[in-house]
Order: sequence, then C-alpha cells, then structure tokens
Amino acid sequence: MEINEALLNPSRHEEEEEEEEEEEEEEEEEEEEEEEEEEEEEEEEEEEEEEEEEEEEEEEEEEEEEEEEEEEEEEEKEEEEEEEEEEEEEEEEEEEEEEEEEEEEEEEEEEEEEEEEEEEVVVVEEEEEEGKKKNEKEYNGIQWTFKQQQIY
Repeated sequence: MEINEALLNPSRHEEEEEEEEEEEEEEEEEEEEEEEEEEEEEEEEEEEEEEEEEEEEEEEEEEEEEEEEEEEEEEEKEEEEEEEEEEEEEEEEEEEEEEEEEEEEEEEEEEEEEEEEEEEVVVVEEEEEEGKKKNEKEYNGIQWTFKQQQIY
C-alpha cells in the first residue's frame, strides 16, 4: 500500500512546491527580461530609423543648399555678362558719337572752305568789275580827249 508522500514527509513536499514556485518566478523573470530586450531592440531600431531619416533630411538640405548656391552663381554670371554687354554697347555708342562729331567737324570745315572759296570768287569778280569799270573810264576818257583834240 502506497502512502502519500506529502503526509509522510511534509517538509519535502513544501520544498518541492517552493522549487516549483521559484522555477515559475524564474520563468516569468526570463519572459519579462526577453520582453524588455525585445522592447529595447525595437527602441533601438526606431532610433536607428529616426537617425536615418535625420541623415536623409540633412542630405536633402545640403543638396538644396548646393542647388541654391549653383543658382546664385549662375545668376551672378548672367549679371556679369549683362554688365559686360551694357559696357560694350556704351563703348559702341561713344564710338558712334565720336564718329558723328568727326563727320560734323569735317562738314563744317568743308562748309567753311566753300564759303572762303565763294568769298574769294566774289572778291575776284568784284575786282574784275572794278577793273572793267576803270578800263572803261580810262577808255572813255581817252576817247573824249581824242575827240576834243580833233575838235580843236
């Protein structure tokens, strides 16, 4: 006949129960630790993802800045080119003005020369007229005296 061991050796039965309880507690602790580890791993993954996102954002910002700098450089180049073109146009205009002034001066000189020539022609004509009149007077005078002499 078997006798219930718990009745014969109550302290051993208590020990077994305690051991079982301890084992259960240890298992629970292990489960909790595993859960905590999982949570930590998840948190780490989330942090890594966040870091990656931040890095991506920083890269995007850097790219945008580079693009802006390039655009600014292009704008500056365009402005410089425009300024150079304006300067060239101004120089051309100045040259044209100088040429026009030179042409005007030449025309004025030509006009002055023409006027001088005309004045000379007029003077020569006047002198010729005076010479003719003088000659006529002298001729008429000679004729008059000749007629007078014939009369006497």
